[in-house]
Amino acid sequence: MQNRATSVSAEKFFKGGGEMGDRIRQLNWSETKLGPIDTWPQSLRTAVSIMLSSKIPMMIHWGPELIHFYNDGYATIMQSKHPGALGEPAYPWWSEMWEFLDVIFKQVLDGETTYFKDQLVLPNRRGFLEEAYFTFSHSPIYDETGKVGGIYATAIETTTDVVNQRRLAMLSHIAATINEAKDAAAACKAIAASLATNPEDVPFALLYLIDKNEKVARLAATVTIDADTAVSPATIKLQELTDVTQGWPVAKVARLGEQELLTDLAGRFGALPGGAWPESPGQALVLPVNRMGQDKGELPYAVLVAGFSARRVVDDEYIAFYRLIAEHTSRAIANAEAYEEERRRAEALAEIDKAKTVFFNNISHEFRTPLTLMLGPLRHVLEQELPTDIQDQLQLVKRNGERMLKLVNSLLDFSRAEAGRLQAYFKPVDITALTTDICSSFRSAVEAAGLKFEVWCTPIKEPVYLDADLWERILFNLLSNALNFTFEGEIRVSVTQQGQEAVLTVSDTGVGIAKEELKRVFSRFHRIKEARSRSFEGTGIGLALVQELVKLHGGTVDVKSIPEAGTTFTVAIPLGKEHLPAASVSQDSTHVERHDKPWENDLAPILGWEHAVLPAEDHSSTVKEGSTSAGTKPSILIADDNKDMQQYLSRILQDDYHIVRASNGEEAWRMITEQSPALVISDVMMPESDGFELVQRIRADVRTKLMPVLLLSARAGEEARAEGIEMGADDYLIKPFNERELKARVKTNLHLVNLRNQVVQVLQEAVDHSEGRNHALQKSNEMLDNFVHIAAHDLRTPVNNLQGLLKVFEYEANPEQQKKLLAMLQGSVRGLDMTIKGLLNIIRLETRGNRGADRITFRHAFEEVMPELQLALEQKQGQVLADFSKAETIVYEEAFLLSIIKNLVYNALKYSAAERPPVIYVSTEPDEEGVVLKVEDNGIGINLEQHGAQLFKPFKRFSHQAEGNGLGLYLVNNMVERNGGRIQVRSQPGEGTTFEVHLKPYSLRVAKD
Repeated sequence: MQNRATSVSAEKFFKGGGEMGDRIRQLNWSETKLGPIDTWPQSLRTAVSIMLSSKIPMMIHWGPELIHFYNDGYATIMQSKHPGALGEPAYPWWSEMWEFLDVIFKQVLDGETTYFKDQLVLPNRRGFLEEAYFTFSHSPIYDETGKVGGIYATAIETTTDVVNQRRLAMLSHIAATINEAKDAAAACKAIAASLATNPEDVPFALLYLIDKNEKVARLAATVTIDADTAVSPATIKLQELTDVTQGWPVAKVARLGEQELLTDLAGRFGALPGGAWPESPGQALVLPVNRMGQDKGELPYAVLVAGFSARRVVDDEYIAFYRLIAEHTSRAIANAEAYEEERRRAEALAEIDKAKTVFFNNISHEFRTPLTLMLGPLRHVLEQELPTDIQDQLQLVKRNGERMLKLVNSLLDFSRAEAGRLQAYFKPVDITALTTDICSSFRSAVEAAGLKFEVWCTPIKEPVYLDADLWERILFNLLSNALNFTFEGEIRVSVTQQGQEAVLTVSDTGVGIAKEELKRVFSRFHRIKEARSRSFEGTGIGLALVQELVKLHGGTVDVKSIPEAGTTFTVAIPLGKEHLPAASVSQDSTHVERHDKPWENDLAPILGWEHAVLPAEDHSSTVKEGSTSAGTKPSILIADDNKDMQQYLSRILQDDYHIVRASNGEEAWRMITEQSPALVISDVMMPESDGFELVQRIRADVRTKLMPVLLLSARAGEEARAEGIEMGADDYLIKPFNERELKARVKTNLHLVNLRNQVVQVLQEAVDHSEGRNHALQKSNEMLDNFVHIAAHDLRTPVNNLQGLLKVFEYEANPEQQKKLLAMLQGSVRGLDMTIKGLLNIIRLETRGNRGADRITFRHAFEEVMPELQLALEQKQGQVLADFSKAETIVYEEAFLLSIIKNLVYNALKYSAAERPPVIYVSTEPDEEGVVLKVEDNGIGINLEQHGAQLFKPFKRFSHQAEGNGLGLYLVNNMVERNGGRIQVRSQPGEGTTFEVHLKPYSLRVAKD
């Protein structure tokens, strides 16, 4: 009867409240210290009613014993204390936190309200002291007497927020520090230092680096555990895979690549560091730090051992946290290894660079002795009276010997300057007068090139200490560089005082320098690729030498340039002498003596001065079409930007052949098309268009494709010879060569041309009368007929549609109808475009072949082709899904890969089923030889028994309703097979089709070529 009365009384006073409302109503309160509900003060009943109706977690402590009441929200906080604590005193249920709570309860019972945000408390809710955080408030409940009869406690658990913020801060610390690591061990130490900032979550950790060569794991970093102990062995061998009950399963995790959760740490190791907490952790995770794109069976970078806090539940989020740390560690090690590899490469390059400098230094010395012994006697011989032809030849030898001596001296000066051994002697110089004097020597050269030359030098008030000879070299190199790359406009030189510096500027209106090349302008031996210039001659150290000589003066040199607008070099030299070595400074200010036009021979190759290098006789007269001059001598075109070389070759060959000369590839090509010489002799390195480009143009033109070409080059070795032949040259001659060999090669090549022409004529006649040719013509005509019939239909239909739709569109005013008409117009245009592109692609495949390749990202290729297919997708309400995660890139020709993806996806759209929208899956995966590209659809399928043999034939279609020209799959198969790949097809009628394209990547050599 008592329980029934209690229940009736409870139902009278308390309504709703969910589970806790039911429990409060069902509890026999007469057996508690509070007694029956109808004896409770009204203030308590009101408080309990408010608590039960609240959605906020709420608890009431009532009376001197602080009896528990709580709602459903608070029940989730209670965990294992629920439901036993209902109706019970606060103590001993909260004994683990009583020291903290007792102070709060006393404050509230005295009438004070308390509030705490993200407060750490340590409840025993799951059988252990748990790290938990709450935002809570305690406020007094006044009874009928006006005294505090109880306490309201509202609480919201914020443990997840606090822990996540702490972990995020630690991960941010990792991200901010890992890029500073220069090797893998340093990266591990940086990770460990970041883990140590979060002892609440990471009580201890070990990081083992995997040595793939020695098959051993080496301890690289620790957190709160000393290195090289029983718990942290310095090395662990990877051969053993047995699951031992002692030690860390590092070998097992490294070899199998799977994480392992340990729950028996006490049995394995005894007590371990607890981080921020006194308890020893009972669980730990051992997980691999995998490599980026790690292959199956490959060893990881490292293995991470990490303990779990004894005061946290080991859940999926905790494990995911450690996996995220492993990913950060992987990136840190990858970055460090990349840096280390780059450092090793830089050191190797530095050693090569040093060896190169030493070599040029030594070789320059060795060259000077024989050059001196040649030029001395040669000058003596030239002082005597000699026949004109001999005098001309000896002058040619002398002139080029002096040029070679200058190049050797430049190399020697540069190596000395770079090594800090170049001797300079500085004295006060009138920089204005000296610069003006040097420029005067250039005026005739600049004006001979058809350029304006402006020199504007203002007086400098303070002394400028220069080495006059070195200043002359600086200015000469800057001016000759400007002259070489300027074809119209002007060259300007100025000297001004700016602050405490004398500033020289040399500017031009030449071809300019691309932005990406500017930073390499002063690099030694660097020459800008494909830059238009007057000559390719030189060593590529002129500007590098300028920079070293300017540094020797304590100055700086800078460059600014705009492509096709011009370039400006600025040299700034400090005034005075304080910046110079005292031992190298002289106060002697005597006038600097200079010779008139000392650089004439050096400027000759840039300007092509005929009078400086050639006799008066002219061998470049025009030759009419054919191979002879006046019906007797075959015509030979010599293409070389060096006039001395032109003259030398002309002298050797002019008795037997008619000679035509060109100074660059463009001029040579023009002469070839106009005069059709019997043979072309071309240098490889030339301005405008080089020898290789000239050969390619000759071979690409039907008028000249059989014309013999002999390439001349200073590049020796089998690789250089093979490169020339691969480019299409008939022969390749390495400088220096002797006259007899040149004549023999010219004669042989011309003879071979005659034989080849005869053989071609005979074969042509034989082919014209052979049954094989008739059969080939018949097959070709059949293919052409097929194409004509299908193309005529495919072209006629969209053309008719276009004509009709355009007339309708002309009179249509409704915007919505206009949009529909535009979509239909675009569809017809697309049909025309696909037919025309298909035919053009066949022609390109048959005539051009492959053009080289590069590393291509499948995602990029897919995104490139999708806009072309978007309209077709929208019209059929289809979708294309792509996944390239298993194989992201391939070395391939981009145009081919784009065409393969586009044609296969478009084919799937064409043969979609009418009763369902098309869904197409495009994916990649690696195979033994390369990458498999899969295109799967849910279309009408193909009867392979009936159509399999014809699937990749041109002009074949397998459904009359499908639009197109029947070329798509033919093109795909052609492009795949010519690159060593293959295609597999799986299909059933009505069940869709899967194309598996096995793409074989190009070699890196092909990609570079």
